[in-house]
Amino acid sequence: MRIEIKTISVRQKSGVGKDSGKAYSFQLQTAYAHLDGKPYPTEFELAIDDGKPPYGIGFYTINPKSYYVDKFKNLALSTSLIPESVK
Repeated sequence: MRIEIKTISVRQKSGVGKDSGKAYSFQLQTAYAHLDGKPYPTEFELAIDDGKPPYGIGFYTINPKSYYVDKFKNLALSTSLIPESVK
């Protein structure tokens, strides 16, 4: 699956976890997934850890190390991208 980043702008999200009571903060960056069989890319948001730079403009693939099994034994994804070409 190809992921496209069209802008480096991000929006900040922060708050307090309702269960933990701990503060959290991260950035969200708009990205587009080019899905097989779909004529247009699908927009979604990537979480960028606070203090990390946003992804640059360009095309990416999902890092295979991003896939894991969560505490409920479901296949999950913590999105880390590998650049194909970055401007």
